[in-house]
Amino acid sequence: MEAAGMALSVYKDVYLLVMSIYRLGMSANHYREEHEWLLTKFHGEYLYLRVFIHVFAALEKTERTDQSMHVIAHIHSIVEHLGKELSDYKDVARMEDEKYRDQCEVFSRAQRISPAELENILMEPMTPPRTPPKHSTSGKPRKRDNPLSGLGTLKGVLPKMEPIFKVEAWAWALFGRRKLEAALETFRDHNARLQHFEFVIFSTITSDLRKELGASTERDQLLQMKRPASDELEPIQSGFATHARLNALVESANGTEGPTAYADHTIPTGGVETAKHPISLTAWEVVSDGPTMKEYKRYSSVQTQQTSMNIEAINQLAHLLRESGANGFHTLPLKSVTNDPDRSWFTFEFSYPAGASDKEAVNLNELIEDGQRPDAPSLPLRFHTALSISLAIGAFHADGWLHKSMRSESIRFFYDQDDRCIYKNPYLVNFEYSRPEMADTIFASDPDVRRNLYRHPDRQGLPTVKFNKAHDLYSLGVVLLEIGVWQTAASMREDYLDEHNLKASGKVTSEIKNVFLKNAEEKLAHTMGSAYKQAVIACISGELEPFSDRNDFALQFQEKVIKNIEAERVREIDIL
Repeated sequence: MEAAGMALSVYKDVYLLVMSIYRLGMSANHYREEHEWLLTKFHGEYLYLRVFIHVFAALEKTERTDQSMHVIAHIHSIVEHLGKELSDYKDVARMEDEKYRDQCEVFSRAQRISPAELENILMEPMTPPRTPPKHSTSGKPRKRDNPLSGLGTLKGVLPKMEPIFKVEAWAWALFGRRKLEAALETFRDHNARLQHFEFVIFSTITSDLRKELGASTERDQLLQMKRPASDELEPIQSGFATHARLNALVESANGTEGPTAYADHTIPTGGVETAKHPISLTAWEVVSDGPTMKEYKRYSSVQTQQTSMNIEAINQLAHLLRESGANGFHTLPLKSVTNDPDRSWFTFEFSYPAGASDKEAVNLNELIEDGQRPDAPSLPLRFHTALSISLAIGAFHADGWLHKSMRSESIRFFYDQDDRCIYKNPYLVNFEYSRPEMADTIFASDPDVRRNLYRHPDRQGLPTVKFNKAHDLYSLGVVLLEIGVWQTAASMREDYLDEHNLKASGKVTSEIKNVFLKNAEEKLAHTMGSAYKQAVIACISGELEPFSDRNDFALQFQEKVIKNIEAERVREIDIL
């Protein structure tokens, strides 16, 4: 059997098993009212896994290349490992779930099954199953500890005339709270790994297949029941539909209707100074106003071709932020964009994330500078921040977008109602330069030293080189370095100047790249591990630049950066 067929077969086996676990957990034989929230979340994870039926359908139509085979192998590995982790439930499923037995028998007779055939068989109506009755007809509470109570109330799980089951203690324990929690956590972890790989999958398939995959997953999402938010993690949702919409914006010459509202609108100017020089789409002031955040972006008041480019870029940026902010791409929900032609600026207004208090957000640069902060993020949270932001950049690149202003000041954290910083949810802001990858580059200089610290040497001063993905990754690498050594880029520059008895100038020289690489080489292995160090060096050194215009750029980014900044790699390297 070819690799794709083997991967699909493994996926089918695991998918059938998780469906059975959920059915059995909700059956009268195993149901506990206090466990229902666990099973509801388990159901949500199973709904995410079913999306990959559409992924296999798209990959089946994709040309077999090294990249596509690598993608298939990666999905195979994750799903196969999930199956092994949940294998304890197989015997229970075979013993108690008639539907599971029937489906396994049907598939065992088929020599080969296609994704389309699998979809027809497995894609059941996406409606919540009926919860077993909580009370008997006599009004007395049902004895939930009796494994024989309620037999046959769930049609299709237990035959009506089946003899009394002899449920072994180990099987009964599998549906206890601890085992269900462990199974749910395992399921979440593997789904998260699949989710981290979405942007690579999306970049592997053709434009038509991207649209097809986006439409299929969007239809599924419309049918899904609402999933409850978790105290631990946000609900996992497929991003393929969002990827498709963002990619469509790139392919469309004029974009689509968005939330942009260009109108004469007086914007509060408290504390805002007039910019001394026109810089296209530069967020020269970001202020908090209650539960909203506003970015002011100045443009030239002289009507030129450049101004028209700015207006078009504003439209593109508004559409990008509308889609990404509404779909978990680590950006804030965009409320509106208004134009004040008298002051020659646009205002982008964002809502605070759900659950956040009105307190002003803190940016990553401020957190690092405040070295004495008692609630500074722990090491696992620093890894989480690095991974979250890197995945967001990878996703935007896969969809054909560039950020162009990545720096630690562009990463914000909000506070909850108890005044605790929500480190688990970093947000990207300052999308002042973001544009489709194929759009025209604006070759404008920017004298701001703090911003230039994060810019690739080729983009310093008046740039003559068109901005590309590798330039974004250079900036990302500097931010990852800051997170790793917990020192700002400005502070590293100051240390270098002091060490060499140099005076600070108003310019950032190309030597700063070597300063960052030296810090990475000397410090990161100790603070974050060798793998993390390799990821940072790959970004700053330009190791991925030769792949910038190749179809496998996303895969290279996954292999050289994403995999190396996952916290698990620390243990792997230490064992070696």
